Amino acid sequence: VIGLLLFALFFIGLTVRRFWCRLCPIGGLNTVFNRTGLASIVKDGGKCTRCGTCARVCPLDVRRVVDGRGRGEVTAYECTLCLRCVEACPEPGCLRFTWMGKTLYRS
Repeated sequence: VIGLLLFALFFIGLTVRRFWCRLCPIGGLNTVFNRTGLASIVKDGGKCTRCGTCARVCPLDVRRVVDGRGRGEVTAYECTLCLRCVEACPEPGCLRFTWMGKTLYRS
């Protein structure tokens, strides 16, 4: 039974992108601090062209950044704040990384 379970986890790990990151206990701790943390990703919905680049470059397949319609914080609880979405966004000033309300990095 244990062997079958390990084989199933291994097979899922080969088919699902970054599967182990979703099971990691550090990711669980990250969830707690993402919603109340000092760092966040903010989106200006008026500048977004819905190109989907942010969703394609996200290593954890977080859809909240691309699906966020209006202005405001779009940091999802599963986001690791790698900032690939901000870096890849082709629209100037559409996405920005803020720390305590101050912009540190923008697209």
